[in-house]
Amino acid sequence: MRASSLSIRVILRIMPQPWWVCCAFVLLMPIAKGQELRLPTVFRLGEYESSYRLLLKRHPSTLIEVVDNDLDYAYKIWQSVLIDIEDAADREGVDLNGVRLYLNIFWTADGRIGHIAYFIKPNSRRIAEAEIVGILSKVIGTRTLRASAEQAFVHFGSASFPLVYVSRPVEQQSTGKPP
Repeated sequence: MRASSLSIRVILRIMPQPWWVCCAFVLLMPIAKGQELRLPTVFRLGEYESSYRLLLKRHPSTLIEVVDNDLDYAYKIWQSVLIDIEDAADREGVDLNGVRLYLNIFWTADGRIGHIAYFIKPNSRRIAEAEIVGILSKVIGTRTLRASAEQAFVHFGSASFPLVYVSRPVEQQSTGKPP
């Protein structure tokens, strides 16, 4: 018997079984490429963890990479998404003043928003989760970037309402680039 196989047997006998069984399961069970994504279009961060990890793998690029590292342009796109969220809340009659969120926006390669993950910050004004989900669901079908990417992409951001802005950044300002 070789020394390496002997040492593995000794380690397996010494280690408590639940610990090494869990590690082997995690290390030996990678996410299959064809695995179905069972995830609502709007969900709270911390829920659906395995599906969320799969979603992250399917969105390997970020917004800043898609716009060729143009920080000003990426910020204008982000700000216009936040304005759409605020407009959707106004249409629904929901007051977002004082609400603070962490947001992960997942775009498809053709520029459509496919999923939004959110988390209400601890220092936020209280708001019903159902209202947040309703507002963010309205935004998913409305925001499409005219620029397309080679692959799906994501943006991790934060929002505090009410927004402070001078004008609608992407729609009303000419940047020379398509939004």
